[in-house]
Amino acid sequence: MIKRKKKNHVNINNTTNSVKEDTNIEYGDPAIGLANDPLTERIIRCCYKVHNALGSGLVERIYRNALMLELKNSGLKAKQEQSFTAHYDGFPVGKFFADIVVEDKIILEIKAIGSILPFSAKYQILSCLKASGLKRALLINFGSLSCRVQRFVF
Repeated sequence: MIKRKKKNHVNINNTTNSVKEDTNIEYGDPAIGLANDPLTERIIRCCYKVHNALGSGLVERIYRNALMLELKNSGLKAKQEQSFTAHYDGFPVGKFFADIVVEDKIILEIKAIGSILPFSAKYQILSCLKASGLKRALLINFGSLSCRVQRFVF
């Protein structure tokens, strides 16, 4: 069951970007952009496996390290704390660090928050997508009783 699908317009560095965010979707629903993506499905299976083994209540670092192990065990190439440079007017002005980048295609932002994620977490993903030049990201929250995944396409 799809609870909602919305389109956000976000102002970053004085430019408006259209971002699709799929939230609270049924896993594998073909109507959603990333749901049919085999790479995304493999990553989400890894997330569920980590959450089933560790449960909720731990710090982000533990989930990130466990997910790195699970991604590698699943045959996926993953890099932790990969940096991306933000530019203004053609000049580098700072760096963003993605928690995990899988196959040089998908950014994973890991959270361990027991309540609803703050909107700032979504802006963090959008900023990282813009700086990286990548088009897809997953915001993963291990902090609730079930693993929550939000998908972003930039």
